[in-house]
Amino acid sequence: MNKFHDTEITHRSRLFPFWDIIMEKLEIIMGWHRDWIVGWQEKLGLDDYTMMWISFGEGVLLTSIFIWLI
Repeated sequence: MNKFHDTEITHRSRLFPFWDIIMEKLEIIMGWHRDWIVGWQEKLGLDDYTMMWISFGEGVLLTSIFIWLI
């Protein structure tokens, strides 16, 4: 039993009364996003390595746009 982990969860629940509700909604959204990405990956016939490069390129592009706007 991990005392620190149990205390941390209890502290969060006390600090944020809606913590459990928020985490439940986030899990639903993350599941939908995972299914959506996997669906597109299968439709386009891309492997995981290619998907990582696409994500990296997207991150570089969005960061460049963000820095340009600043």
